[in-house]
Amino acid sequence: MNINEAKDFIFAIARKNQIGNIPIAQLNTYFERAQLDMVSSLRDNYHKTSILSDNLSPLVAPVEVYNQGDVFNKPPDYLYWVDIYSFAFTNADSCNVAPIKQWVPIELIPLNKLAYRNRSTIVSADTTYPVAVDYDKYFLVLPVPSKIQLTYVRTPKKPKWGYVDTPQSAIYNPLTSQDFELPEVTHKDICFKVLSYMGIATRDAELYQTTTVNDGPGK
Repeated sequence: MNINEAKDFIFAIARKNQIGNIPIAQLNTYFERAQLDMVSSLRDNYHKTSILSDNLSPLVAPVEVYNQGDVFNKPPDYLYWVDIYSFAFTNADSCNVAPIKQWVPIELIPLNKLAYRNRSTIVSADTTYPVAVDYDKYFLVLPVPSKIQLTYVRTPKKPKWGYVDTPQSAIYNPLTSQDFELPEVTHKDICFKVLSYMGIATRDAELYQTTTVNDGPGK
């Protein structure tokens, strides 16, 4: 559904529950919050199952990030990481195998484990088994490579119901509106989240939707 259909769906259920329409600015804030909550749920499921939902695919972006003072800055629209690889020589310490420069998966570890990994003679970080710490604005990777390949979930564009003011009411304006970036299959769940922020239980919204479908002409 587009953002106008989402707004109409939400307001119809609000009226059914005898709740007045909320201001458009608040609705747009709820749209943004609900879409981000949906992205967070999909991302959490990925890190539990290692299966990346197709519903996240519109927001997944790969990028090469170069060393900047021994750290790797996150893109401005970075939200969550998916995969991270180091571009480094492997087998560099072997006398029998020529070193090969290639992409090597990086293990992300918490900061409190970094000192232990640096001291360890068994699980210390090297070019074959690099580690990284995820800071707020950047990644610290050890050993430090020339660049990393980061696959991440970007921040979606803010959904917005744009409108033109008239003496009677606000009129939908598609030119200043922004639809959801997540796939269609997630849109009803996003709307249900908005309704929950408005104090309408998801179960009530689902019942209304079912009733609306069943109460067509001749019902």
